[in-house]
Amino acid sequence: MSWTSTDASLVGFAAVVQAMRKVIESQCGLAMSPKMIDHTGSTPGGLIDDTFSLDVQSENTDKYREDSVIRAGHALRVIVARRFNAADELADYIAAMRFEEEIIRALAERVATYDVGVAWRRTERTRSVGGEYLIVTITLYCEHDWYSQPLAVAS
Repeated sequence: MSWTSTDASLVGFAAVVQAMRKVIESQCGLAMSPKMIDHTGSTPGGLIDDTFSLDVQSENTDKYREDSVIRAGHALRVIVARRFNAADELADYIAAMRFEEEIIRALAERVATYDVGVAWRRTERTRSVGGEYLIVTITLYCEHDWYSQPLAVAS
């Protein structure tokens, strides 16, 4: 059963992740990897160039609206695998940095709305164990109103 709300400003966790996936695929031309890409440089077998995976950790921000709606927060990691050309490593590294900026801008412009806030936190770049891929991990923070709960009334 999926979570729904009659309050149009409330956004479910899955809706945020689905919106990010859609933007990355349609605006940045990447394909979702069928397997999670490990940000430490260990790559799954059969990995292809210009694929991505999403890792999401969620929290209650302890922020509430006056009507007791919970503000949810997510650390979202977009992990991208780009083939690395050993013949011109610096050029590939710079190209990867430009590409990661495109992803950050696309997510900030297309996912962020009045109801969903998106902020870039950091980017990490790691060579895969075999050296053939540059693993780019973009960490964003997202907040949105999620769930309405009754406030406890002190007696």
